[in-house]
Amino acid sequence: MYCPKCECDYAGWTGKCPIDGTLLAELNPIPDKPAHPPVPYETITDLIRENNGSCEIELRTTEVGRERKMSFPYRGHGFAWAKKMIGQINGIAVDLHIDGIGKNTDWGFPYQGYGFAWEKQMRGWVSGHKINLSATRVAHEKKFLFPYRGHGYSWAEELTGDCGKLIRADMKTTEIGRDKTWFFFYFGFGYAWIKQATLTLSLAD
Repeated sequence: MYCPKCECDYAGWTGKCPIDGTLLAELNPIPDKPAHPPVPYETITDLIRENNGSCEIELRTTEVGRERKMSFPYRGHGFAWAKKMIGQINGIAVDLHIDGIGKNTDWGFPYQGYGFAWEKQMRGWVSGHKINLSATRVAHEKKFLFPYRGHGYSWAEELTGDCGKLIRADMKTTEIGRDKTWFFFYFGFGYAWIKQATLTLSLAD
C-alpha cells in the first residue's frame, strides 16, 4: 500500500496512513525485469536520429486502478488512474507502470463531493532500458448532477522524464477514459484516467 501524500509504502497495511491519515492506495509491484527482450541502447538512439531527432510511440492503457470513499453527509469521492500502459514501434517496446499517485478532494455547496487522482509518476522500460516519468501538467474537472451528486475528474495531461543518459522522454495524453457511478441516492463518484497517450523520445541536449 502507498500513501499519495507523504509518499511512504506500507507492507501489509490497509486503511489510512498512520502518519497523516490519508487513504492508502494499492500499487501493484513493478516487475524487476522487462516483459520484452531488450535491444541495444544504440539501436534506440539510432532510430531517433533516423526520425529527425525524435520518435513517437502510441501508448494505450491496459490496466486501470480505482478507489472510492464517502464522507458525511453525502460526499462521495472517486479516484482512478492508469496502472499500466504499453506501446511498440519498429521493434521498440514500451511498458509503463504507475509508481506514484497524486490525489486530493474538494466539495461544493451544499453536499457535492469531488475526488481527484492522477498519474503522478510512472516508470518502466523501453526495450529493456529504464524510463522514469513525472507529471508536469494535470487536468481537473468538476461535474454536477441533481440533487447532490458531484463528480470529479482528473488525469495527467503531460509527463516528462528520461530513458538513460541520452534520451529525453515526453508523454502527452491524447484520450482519457471516464466513468461515473453513484450509491444510495446522493453519493456520486467520478473516475478519469489516461486511456491513450503519445510518448516522444528525443536526444537530450
